[in-house]
Amino acid sequence: MKDMTIIANKKIVNKETKEVRQVVSIDEENRKIFSVPVDKPDAEPTVMAAATYDRRWTIYEEPETPAPEDKPEPGGADDLLGDDEETPTPEGKLADEPPAEEPKADKKAKKSAEADPADPMKMSETIAALEDIFDKLNAIYFEGKLPKPVITVQTTPKAYGHCSTKKIWKAGETEGMYEINLGAEYINRAKEETCATLLHEMVHLYCNENEISETCQKGRYHNKTFKAECEARDLEVEYDRANGYSHTIPTESFKAKLTEAGVDLTVRFARIMPKARAKSERAKAHSYVCPICGQTVRTTSELTLTCGVCEVPMGRVD
Repeated sequence: MKDMTIIANKKIVNKETKEVRQVVSIDEENRKIFSVPVDKPDAEPTVMAAATYDRRWTIYEEPETPAPEDKPEPGGADDLLGDDEETPTPEGKLADEPPAEEPKADKKAKKSAEADPADPMKMSETIAALEDIFDKLNAIYFEGKLPKPVITVQTTPKAYGHCSTKKIWKAGETEGMYEINLGAEYINRAKEETCATLLHEMVHLYCNENEISETCQKGRYHNKTFKAECEARDLEVEYDRANGYSHTIPTESFKAKLTEAGVDLTVRFARIMPKARAKSERAKAHSYVCPICGQTVRTTSELTLTCGVCEVPMGRVD
């Protein structure tokens, strides 16, 4: 893409996944694109290389709004039932007919996905779901050999998650456990993205357990070894100059395996992102000048000064 300005403030769509994002800014000098999901305009922008855009993305075109259909008036030729007949529901059942009883297994499977939004928030249910997903990803991508960590949800405004490099949780007299944390501000993202973050941290755990050097600069910069380990586990990896190969994206293969494993992660809440502090304007300096010798003192404070040479009051000059 030679001219990056053509996508400034535009919506873009992934050619494969059909994901739609809003471009919030572009960095022409470094060939970077910053975008957010269209349904989450306050989310932290994701960095994308211009080359990645060329391969996988294009400008989104809004679908045409279909013209409203003409509906027959009551009592007309299409109103076959008349006023005294019971009107069928869209499913073809009479309006007064109770729905068929669902099997108990189906009810249990739908309970978390169809929870009443008015129900109290229960982080314990979210942790339990994440622990279940960890077990499934462990079986799919690590032959079930990763040690079970303590999974937490805590505030991390600048990161989707982290994995400890040491066993910082004590599980007994001598045994310890690693920690994998998912950022509380981002826990309500699409389940594929949250699961991709969890797998990202599991790759760190795998490398740590097997003494594989996948990062440097105190764990901030992700090297090509980390990229290879992620790609071997159905994650797409994008490069960022500051953090290396750190941004992982769920592939279609990854999403298919989540569906096949029956992964369900319904999280209706997340911690409110802290507001950035407004930068206070720097106070402007002004001068105090001796009217006799011209000696000058610059300061941002309000002072009463006397010239030490001429022993006369110094006047303020803005």
